[in-house]
Amino acid sequence: PSNQHSSDKPDKSGELYTSYSNVGWKDVQEVFNKYIVSYVQLSKSVPMDDLDVLYGCVRSVRKTFGSPTAGNEAKRLYFIAPILVCVCLLLKDVEIEVEESMKGNRIRANGQFEFV
Repeated sequence: PSNQHSSDKPDKSGELYTSYSNVGWKDVQEVFNKYIVSYVQLSKSVPMDDLDVLYGCVRSVRKTFGSPTAGNEAKRLYFIAPILVCVCLLLKDVEIEVEESMKGNRIRANGQFEFV
């Protein structure tokens, strides 16, 4: 079929799955268009103390690891994590899952995610 990728591999049941990183929006747009829902997140002010903590953390990461633009994806995770933590603290009942594998329900793709 035209929607198969050269990297498709069978799972235990024999169904073909591809890595999520090989799937672009044009590959899945037809499937997901019917699930798209308009959503607007209201803005919320961030307390200055929280911004100061985030700034200090990112500054320390920058001093320790160097520029986030010079390096690999693993290095950039150290810059992303403090931001995610601060956002989750503002949202109260949100917990970050780390290094989760996900298998597609609506498309046959699976992958490893650092943060969910």
